[in-house]
Amino acid sequence: MTDDNQRKGWIRASIQAITQSQWFGIAGHWFRITGDAVKKYNDDHVHIEEKIQQAPDAAWNTLQIKSSQTELNLAQVEEKKIAAEFARRTMTARARQEEATADLAETNAQLGRIKLAEAWVDLSKKLKDAGVMLNPHPDGRFTLYPAPQSYDFKALEVAVEKQLLSPADEPTPARLPSAFTIQQSE
Repeated sequence: MTDDNQRKGWIRASIQAITQSQWFGIAGHWFRITGDAVKKYNDDHVHIEEKIQQAPDAAWNTLQIKSSQTELNLAQVEEKKIAAEFARRTMTARARQEEATADLAETNAQLGRIKLAEAWVDLSKKLKDAGVMLNPHPDGRFTLYPAPQSYDFKALEVAVEKQLLSPADEPTPARLPSAFTIQQSE
């Protein structure tokens, strides 16, 4: 290992066993010179002893960093699980709330239909008491005319009740006036 500003390269070495006479001869001499050069280069540039001493600390720091990252990942996974469970429970509560709101709207609609039916029946009774008949126009307006003596108000009340209290369809103001298109009885 070298400093950052130095070039890195490879050293190719060939190793073979030598005899004692060769060790004290030229081969041994070159080996000692090469070993000294490597030691000097290490002392000047690489500092392998310091790196070996720092290795356990570096390994421990790396392990702590990896452990911290793992704990962070586990915490994020747990947070996602909690958020998913909360969303699931909230959806159930929301569904119940929407169902209750729909039930309330249905109840209010039924009460409205009942009140509307009562109002139309009451109107038909008032028309009978006043002796007038109601003539609806296609645009939704009404015209009141004096009722002839032969006008059957009972048939009017029955027709209004039949049309307004019909469970098959919901009465609407546009179709309610047609209940007053009763023919005179003979």
